[in-house]
Amino acid sequence: MKVQYLEEVFVLDSFATEVTNEVKKNRFSSGKVCPHCEHDEVSRNGKYNGKQRYICKSCRKTFTDFTRSPKHNSKKDVKQWIQYAKCMINGYSIKRCTKEVKINIPTSFYWRHKISDAIRAFMGIGSVGGVVEVDEAFIRESFKGNHKKSTTFAIPRKAHKRGVKGSFSSKTEKRKRGISKEQVCVLCAMNRAGNLITELICKGSMKHTDLERLFGGRIEREAIYV
Repeated sequence: MKVQYLEEVFVLDSFATEVTNEVKKNRFSSGKVCPHCEHDEVSRNGKYNGKQRYICKSCRKTFTDFTRSPKHNSKKDVKQWIQYAKCMINGYSIKRCTKEVKINIPTSFYWRHKISDAIRAFMGIGSVGGVVEVDEAFIRESFKGNHKKSTTFAIPRKAHKRGVKGSFSSKTEKRKRGISKEQVCVLCAMNRAGNLITELICKGSMKHTDLERLFGGRIEREAIYV
């Protein structure tokens, strides 16, 4: 077990360094640009906690390699963020993620949303061509959480309760056969080069207008659909 643990530590350290270098390389692939005003006159501005800082000569704001990334303003190490992303891929709950990464529950909840928002920003962007595989998945729309104290959100349906006799349980709406408005449709298209388009397109059964909206101008005319 000790040998396995040491191997995981060495691999994680190496991957954390690789991720840091990759972020820096991609951010400044076309030259150093300020993430606040996109001005290209940028100079180094010392280091803080071992991280290189930069300053924009136009807006005078400072930034680092991770500014406007999920890790921005986080005091935790990159290795913990990589561990948390791995937990999300494995489908772990928020509570289990806290134990694996050694953070508290509010931080775990906050990190999950930051990573999800970063992923969502790139979903559906780009185009695919050649042999394109297209498929859809239907997922039950969830409103999980305590909304009693919320002043801005009202759940649009009755709550699904489990284990309560005589309640609005899974025996009714949650177990409807076929596709219903209780489900959302997520469509995905990928070509052989690994380029991906995926997006939540509608509730219930999809229509041709939903497909046109998602794929319009994003799939080559001569593409082969699978």
